[in-house]
Amino acid sequence: MALPLEPYTVIDLTRARSGPTCIRQLAEMGAKVIKVENKGRGDFARDGFDFQNLHRNKRSITLDLKNPRGVEVLKRLAAKADVLVENYRPDVKHRLGIDYETLSKVNPRLVYGSISGFGQSGPYRDRPGYDQIAQGMGGLMSITGLPGQGPVRVGIPVADLTAGMFLAHGILVALARARALGPRPVGAHVAARGVVPCSTSSVALDARQGGCRAREHAGREISDGECRRVPALARQTGDRQ
Repeated sequence: MALPLEPYTVIDLTRARSGPTCIRQLAEMGAKVIKVENKGRGDFARDGFDFQNLHRNKRSITLDLKNPRGVEVLKRLAAKADVLVENYRPDVKHRLGIDYETLSKVNPRLVYGSISGFGQSGPYRDRPGYDQIAQGMGGLMSITGLPGQGPVRVGIPVADLTAGMFLAHGILVALARARALGPRPVGAHVAARGVVPCSTSSVALDARQGGCRAREHAGREISDGECRRVPALARQTGDRQ
């Protein structure tokens, strides 16, 4: 039985956990995945369970993307691919010359997926983002744990996992849109950020319970002014998102 994504080729530039989680979903749906590995040490030991879990069902190639020749090879791969996924900071991919604006000129129908901690625009765009940072700044830690215990990190890397799954969903929508529009080349830049799933959860729970969740963790009385400063509440950000 054919899998739904067998006709599609995906270039994998991801590292750590959030990006590989996205790619794993696509690979298990049948996509032909080419993992571009760094020239040197990878994220995890190749024989470790994390590497085997996150990077199964892939082929790989080693490229030095700091070398123009390596970037040229990547552009040749991207020219024939349907999807490319990366989780670099926005400033890094622009510095390397592998950003969406550059690669979409090579392949106008390319669906380019991005994961970053704080989005592709705004004042925090170039900051590195890790799961625990997303849980803390998104407010998820403030609604996890026991009263008087203080903020607690969720036991699994939930921000990385959900960001990866959300990006996979967005890529599937972009591919469906391109197919619906027919032979006209239609590409897309699909982006996910790690803080959003955590902030969505904390804001929703805080609104449902009608109060400041931070009071339950502090072990003391918290004023309304302090409550308004915790990250579990909705705020307008610099890029209005």
